[in-house]
Amino acid sequence: MYASRGDEHVAARKEWFFRRLLSSDVRQRAASIQKIRVELLEMEPHVLDVHVPSLRRLARDAPLPDVRAGCLDILDELNTPHDAHDDTPVSYYMDAREIVDVTATHDPDVAAIFVKCFLQSGRVSHLTRMLAWHTPYLKVHHTCIRDRGPTLSYSPILSLCV
Repeated sequence: MYASRGDEHVAARKEWFFRRLLSSDVRQRAASIQKIRVELLEMEPHVLDVHVPSLRRLARDAPLPDVRAGCLDILDELNTPHDAHDDTPVSYYMDAREIVDVTATHDPDVAAIFVKCFLQSGRVSHLTRMLAWHTPYLKVHHTCIRDRGPTLSYSPILSLCV
């Protein structure tokens, strides 16, 4: 685990610092963004440097517009250089054309899966983004992995998820 200047508490805290944004309630997320803003403004520079990459990722890749806007506002307030059109690839393994942008999807079912995935883990996985090109596979994958999944009689479907 990464720790800034040997401070293990910073590394442990970094893992959970933005977890409070993972709520389906808009009001709770807004309150969390305000708390995060206050805490980030009061941090020492070396501790703040640990949190800025996660803040940039959330500002770029969060499927919830209020989280993206809140993180962008915090970055502006911190006077941290950022680019709204950052060309850093989402994945070095998969081609960018094979990955659906979580902020630009027009399919409500795919957007709902992106949001659910984000609320569960704090990010939308590369596999989920790639499968978004093939919505039936994404829905089957999501059903098998996230939900209870089908019964064992659906073995051909299960092989798609493995």
